[in-house]
Amino acid sequence: MTTKKKTLNAKDYPAWVSELKVSKKSPEDYLTSFANWCVKYAIKNGVGDTDNLGDKLSVHISNTRGRKTTSNHNQGKAIGLCYSTEYSEGNSIRRIEIDRETSDPLQVLQIVAHEVSHAVLDAGVGHKGKFVDAVYSVFKLGGIPTATTVTEEFTELIQSWLEKAGSYPYIKFVDVQRKQTTRMVKLYCPDVECDGATKKSIEQGQGTIFRLSSSVVDKNDYFFCPVCMNRAYVDSPVLTNIYV
Repeated sequence: MTTKKKTLNAKDYPAWVSELKVSKKSPEDYLTSFANWCVKYAIKNGVGDTDNLGDKLSVHISNTRGRKTTSNHNQGKAIGLCYSTEYSEGNSIRRIEIDRETSDPLQVLQIVAHEVSHAVLDAGVGHKGKFVDAVYSVFKLGGIPTATTVTEEFTELIQSWLEKAGSYPYIKFVDVQRKQTTRMVKLYCPDVECDGATKKSIEQGQGTIFRLSSSVVDKNDYFFCPVCMNRAYVDSPVLTNIYV
């Protein structure tokens, strides 16, 4: 399932976004504040229940791209994760983790809205049913259910909150990575139901696989599948200089 709402790229953000003052809150307090706003807004619009949050909703910034999950075939490329309460001691906390490599204010807030849509629903809903209603009808996001995007409608929806809260007080943390050595860089669509998916790509948890020159990749932050036109991602390179 897709939506008719068009993805809003960073270069097309309204001017007021860049004019926002940076919030004085800590990054995680900032995200938690927005998550709580999203919870209230979703429930007000008939989606979800606070009972699904346990005793509290906890929002953290972490290395989500390094976590291998099977729920949406991201295989370590997720930019947001939502854990059901059963993962916490005493089944008491619903935990959300947000990508540490994302500093774009609208992008990070749409990730939070996406994960809150999971958090207010039963853990078994996944990316179907009421979750689709939440991301498309309530929060006005674009893209596909497993990889939502910023839209003009979402931006208008949260404008009042942003003008009061300020911009995201965060500088992204990016690991030093060994880049792909070829001049053509591999990218992929995360939707395994994309018409361009092959048996091999589906086995990898990916939809359409395509390549762009490294010069094009270096100049852009966002990429789109040439088949379904939804968000696409650079295949993760090998991390180096990481110690345990």
